[in-house]
Amino acid sequence: SDVAFPIFAFVSALGGMGWKILDVAEALGLDFSKAPVLARCRLSFERPLLVEQTYTVNARVDALERKPSRTYGSADHMHLTAELCAAAPHSAARLHIIFPGS
Repeated sequence: SDVAFPIFAFVSALGGMGWKILDVAEALGLDFSKAPVLARCRLSFERPLLVEQTYTVNARVDALERKPSRTYGSADHMHLTAELCAAAPHSAARLHIIFPGS
């Protein structure tokens, strides 16, 4: 079977979460209207992603912490992981998103 281009680990994981980042932010009480910043995205691969394979998405918030910020006064740092899995994990997209504080 054909191997998918690595960016699909990101696109498929976020698209398959079932929630938009906006929904996750609002559920956590974060203000999405203040334009959050994607500070980091790390992709890791346990196995190649295959084009014809069906994957499930396991997503979780690994950490949420408020930190002082020179730019915003304070900022909420959310660390989100979304894994693509078949029988076992194939890839993970780890996002660090900064939400300006109020």
